[in-house]
Amino acid sequence: MDARDHILCLAVGMVSVDKTDSGGRIPLYCAALYGHKSTITLLRRTLGVDIAGRDNDGATPLYVATRENHRSITRQILAEESTGINASCQSKTTALHFAVEDGNMPLACVLVHLDSLGPNLCDDDVWTASSYALCKGDLRILDLNASNVSPIYLTAEWGHLGIIWRLLSFEKVNINQTVWHKSPLFIAIDNGFRNVADLLLQQGGRLDFNAKPLLGDTAFAVAVSYRYLEIVELLLEDDCLDIIANNRLGKSALLKAASMGHEQVVRCLCRDTRIRNAGSLNGAFEAESNPRIR
Repeated sequence: MDARDHILCLAVGMVSVDKTDSGGRIPLYCAALYGHKSTITLLRRTLGVDIAGRDNDGATPLYVATRENHRSITRQILAEESTGINASCQSKTTALHFAVEDGNMPLACVLVHLDSLGPNLCDDDVWTASSYALCKGDLRILDLNASNVSPIYLTAEWGHLGIIWRLLSFEKVNINQTVWHKSPLFIAIDNGFRNVADLLLQQGGRLDFNAKPLLGDTAFAVAVSYRYLEIVELLLEDDCLDIIANNRLGKSALLKAASMGHEQVVRCLCRDTRIRNAGSLNGAFEAESNPRIR
């Protein structure tokens, strides 16, 4: 029996539209999976068809059509009510995740503007669809749901300056959002994106630059370690900076700079009265073998 015979059987009611195979897939799901538009059209007209029927992995016809990038079929299914737009498979990825990952922004726009969509649903990696788009530097996603997303860490990690700038314009965006206890400022400095770090530092009171990851090194300590003198000087301008903070190994930023032989950074730090008042100089000089720093 070929595809046309199957369609004929469906048309005359000889086959149940909700009959599933061993994987829990109904005929509509299979048609969506393989891109059979005419079969989708027929099934949509059939009474009793479950447009949001899930297979054994939790995937719906809309989900699988989006995953396989069958754009015309996704639009067909979206024309119906109760399409299971937020349904996810075992990895918790949704149709919107796949639309964004495939760069199918027209479809993503259609999905986002549906009232029933949950745009901030996370997959197993705790990533939203917006996170994937921003990680790739796709600025268009900001026009879809910018006021509700907060994946600023990812854009800082990849150095997408334009997107950082757009995200910072939204007050609801948490610019201190951490991943593995690392802040956006920390990861921008750690990856060498000085322009991103500079932009974040312009945010004043919104930014928590004293946040510490697991090892206890602040963004300031990282800037010192990499000899990013401009960033160090910018951070020193803020009175709230914890300049004498120690990491879990008991090392301060000054001690790290001295032990690494970063002469210019050490001189910059030594000019700060907070360092002198804390009595941190002796330990730093003892750790330094460079006589020019001594």
